[in-house]
Amino acid sequence: MAFILKYSPECVKSELELFNLPGTQTVIQDGQWKQISGSAEDYIDLSQTQLYVKAKIVKVDNTPITKDDTIGPVNLFLHSLFSQVDVSLNDCVVSNSNNTYPYRSYIETLLNHGYDSKTSQLTAELFYKDSDDSLKKRTEFFKESATVDMIGCIHSDLFHQDRLLLNLVDLKIKLIRSKPEFCLQGSEGFKVVLDHVSLFIRKVRVNPGVILGHAKALEKTSAKYSINRVLCKVYSIPKGSMSFIQDNIFSGQMPKKLFVGCVDNEAFHGAFSKSPYEFKHFNLNFIGVYVDGQPVPHNPLELDFSKDQYIRAYQTLFVRTDRMGQDRGIFISRKEYKDSITLFGFNLSPDLCSSGEHLSLIKHSNLRLELKFSKSLEQTVCVIVFAEFANLIEINKSRNILYDFGNERMDGMQMYTVLSQEKTTSPYFQGVYSRDTLPPLQENMCAIVNSDDSSQPGTHWLALFVNDKRELEFYDSFGQPPVFYNTSTTTYLDVLWNSKVFQSPTSNV
Repeated sequence: MAFILKYSPECVKSELELFNLPGTQTVIQDGQWKQISGSAEDYIDLSQTQLYVKAKIVKVDNTPITKDDTIGPVNLFLHSLFSQVDVSLNDCVVSNSNNTYPYRSYIETLLNHGYDSKTSQLTAELFYKDSDDSLKKRTEFFKESATVDMIGCIHSDLFHQDRLLLNLVDLKIKLIRSKPEFCLQGSEGFKVVLDHVSLFIRKVRVNPGVILGHAKALEKTSAKYSINRVLCKVYSIPKGSMSFIQDNIFSGQMPKKLFVGCVDNEAFHGAFSKSPYEFKHFNLNFIGVYVDGQPVPHNPLELDFSKDQYIRAYQTLFVRTDRMGQDRGIFISRKEYKDSITLFGFNLSPDLCSSGEHLSLIKHSNLRLELKFSKSLEQTVCVIVFAEFANLIEINKSRNILYDFGNERMDGMQMYTVLSQEKTTSPYFQGVYSRDTLPPLQENMCAIVNSDDSSQPGTHWLALFVNDKRELEFYDSFGQPPVFYNTSTTTYLDVLWNSKVFQSPTSNV
């Protein structure tokens, strides 16, 4: 089943826009970067937000390290310092990295940047492409416990989109530290001291007429932020295994694209002697992704790394990052791919353009991952699944935060608990029902109804409300018309669906 994201109109792709010129902006009058102050009067340019850190490496007894000590920072040290980054708008968490923030940051850095940025601006985050001397380059900065400053953009969903954050919205970012054995590499007995951490925010002064226009628009609708939501999942494959099958990696909304890689289990959980970012092939000879039992976007890849037969897997990195056939690389050589950057990409979007400005139909299915190895694993391995989804965050006139994340499903009891306690809905809320158990409707009643009968697992939830004029209104977060009626609903001739009037609830017109 496929859905159009709520409020998203059908569109023509840019390559067919033959008769238009780019617009000229006149609404933003000025902008500047400021250290965060908590002010809520201006709009915020989230895409330009930067994390600034001063750090040093010391011994566990807080004495400085010496030239004889063997210790240094792992790659992309700015982001490796933090295991989790949570972003909240008005105390509503809209992005949670679940202890996988370093891996999200590293994979995005690897695949979204080429030679120019990796050898220049990304060194400000202490990224040096892994090589024989990369650890030495990073270690040089910290000799004798020197304080090193780093700066870079935050790897979180909201900060990867261009729309300005409305005024009067509180932005909070929670940073949780990584263990020393994860972010440091070398001998044991050392730790990281953070001398300073700050966030630089670019606040934007907007034309007053535009602000007034936004306020009027918010009376009728909400501000909408289309995001590429990243979700990372980790699975463990025991030592001695030769295969791995995981059903329902994602059940519900399907991702636009998927990347899969394997790392050593000890390195993933933190080991001074190992790099956490060494994605090895572990003699993998088969990898397949299946949606509802069908292989996507192609038949499973069959590989033989011992004979250097892996070129199709290497090519997936360019296809899945929309770089295929373009003069835009990712600065990962064929040999580096085999040795330490073995990632597998899967683009699940229908037009293979997962990073374009348009949206694709949202599909709800079950996704399965299958791996096979030519030899038994010599150690426990962690499989890291990096998935990107098209989602929507909304802010209404009261600055309430709304979102619809398809993979964080609420069951009937969870919805009942929330809605029965919510002060705006509790006076009218009757309960959560399957389509065949919905009770007779009455005035000033609201309920949540599933499109399935009680004998089925439950496919899709809708909300309905009967006002004091006995008008029945359906609301569907995916913008789909109501697909069911029973004797309780067919008696209502005045039916609204997402504010659109139905002449007849049984004819859908």
